[in-house]
Amino acid sequence: MQRIEAKGILDRVTARSLIQKVSEHPPGVLGIDCSGLYPVLSEGIDALLEGCEQLLSEKSLRLELVSLPHSLVTQLMLRDLPVHNRALTIGEGLAVGDTDAVVCQNCSALLRVQGRGYYGCPECGIHLYTDGRGHVSFYEPLARLK
Repeated sequence: MQRIEAKGILDRVTARSLIQKVSEHPPGVLGIDCSGLYPVLSEGIDALLEGCEQLLSEKSLRLELVSLPHSLVTQLMLRDLPVHNRALTIGEGLAVGDTDAVVCQNCSALLRVQGRGYYGCPECGIHLYTDGRGHVSFYEPLARLK
């Protein structure tokens, strides 16, 4: 899965620049690391959401916005958008084969999963279980008894 970084003030100009970067990527799943966005302005959020909506109408794309700053999480939740673990998925209807993406709650890495099962994050090693319908449980494995 490809990933891009978003940095700076989230205003209308930054949002348009980010949408331009996203539009240059091929169809599929694209991760956007939002940890570098500060401060977050309402005009920027509106421009970002409008741009994403337009892009999704033009090509098959799913965006995973991860490591959302708390101010952005608050603003997105006020707009009734489903933010989970400081992440937002836009364009969930996209089918990418039988694979899906999960955002690691520990390190915010994007993990590829194939349906229901147990997985491990290659970045930080935390384990997770997904039921294949969008519900994910993270856990630390118990030490083996000798």
